[in-house]
Amino acid sequence: MTDREEIAAPSNRFARAFNNPIMTGIAWVAGVLGLILSVYFYIQSEKKRDLAYYVNPAQAVVVQTGESSNLHVFFGNHEPSHELTSDVTAAQIAIWNEGNESIRPDNVLRQVVIRTIPSVPILETSIRKKSRDVVNVTLDQSHLNDGVVGIQWNILEQNDEAIIQIVYAGRPPINQIQVSGVIEGQGNIRQLRDVQQTKNVSAKPLTPKQFGTVFFIVALIMAIVGVVVGITKATSPSIPPPYVFAIMTIVLVAIGIFSILYFAAPPPIDFQ
Repeated sequence: MTDREEIAAPSNRFARAFNNPIMTGIAWVAGVLGLILSVYFYIQSEKKRDLAYYVNPAQAVVVQTGESSNLHVFFGNHEPSHELTSDVTAAQIAIWNEGNESIRPDNVLRQVVIRTIPSVPILETSIRKKSRDVVNVTLDQSHLNDGVVGIQWNILEQNDEAIIQIVYAGRPPINQIQVSGVIEGQGNIRQLRDVQQTKNVSAKPLTPKQFGTVFFIVALIMAIVGVVVGITKATSPSIPPPYVFAIMTIVLVAIGIFSILYFAAPPPIDFQ
């Protein structure tokens, strides 16, 4: 064996090792796992404020005009009070920080308020529940006649939430409830719709992170199966070729990333 052949021999062995289907499969699985981990750690490290709210669709009409002739509702703590001629409805609104960065009063660029649309008087407000006493949620009731109630708090960390109940002179769907305000780094407050609520914790839907994690796990399994199919050179008509598994893996990873980044979790506290 010449000197040139002795030098070329290790290189050939090295090339053959990396052309081995098993090494190719390991590299493919490692690549998929690396992509999943990079997305996960990026999401975990990204700091953001994400104030969201959800209006409980189960609003209770307390008084219906025309159906209770002997029942009259008067509004006002001082004389003269005013008799209401409209329906009276109770509604609950959950507001919470979905982001991983705390929201303090200095981060509120425009006051967060609950308002009725079109504007009808809010007769009463109360805080039904809060995640922790330290959040110290308070309500500004100076503009109830205009259908506006302000919300202040000491701090809202991730998943800190308050459930606020308002009683207003109107009824859905004629009157809608909206939460508005501007948070530093976020802009407008985000509204969630069609969130299924339940008091049974075990029956709650998966959060976006859990949902995305499921897709990541399935994608990794799909990548491993594709590698096994490629290594064993399975030729059965019932088994798809390896590139099909590769495409499915990429699609599943993409769905997992989209689920985590663009879907919000349901409120962490149930309505009462």
